[in-house]
Amino acid sequence: GKALEAQPELGAAVGAEMDVDGLTGSCGYLVVYPGRSRQQDEIAQDRRTQVGSGERAEKIRTYNFSQNRVTDHRIGFTTHRLSQMLDGDVNEMINTLSTHYQSAQLRKDKIAT
Repeated sequence: GKALEAQPELGAAVGAEMDVDGLTGSCGYLVVYPGRSRQQDEIAQDRRTQVGSGERAEKIRTYNFSQNRVTDHRIGFTTHRLSQMLDGDVNEMINTLSTHYQSAQLRKDKIAT
């Protein structure tokens, strides 16, 4: 894979480090920080991609009660079974999420080899 080495310094480097982190998520680079192992850097990168940016515009799920609809925007899943899901029948959503993330992991592993 591709790697960028961060060299944090005082002052503007903190902002530059944040910009590098934003760049890495979209370009597929792994930021390597001095003093941390590659495994720690990979775990941190995975965590950033799972959590997302935390911005207000980043939707995870939409619940539309008038149409009895739930949409998970991360994986493009929509179902018109909102009332059943609120009653605890969430297996369809869990299975779809699990399948999506397993296939993403397989793609990632395939690229790494």
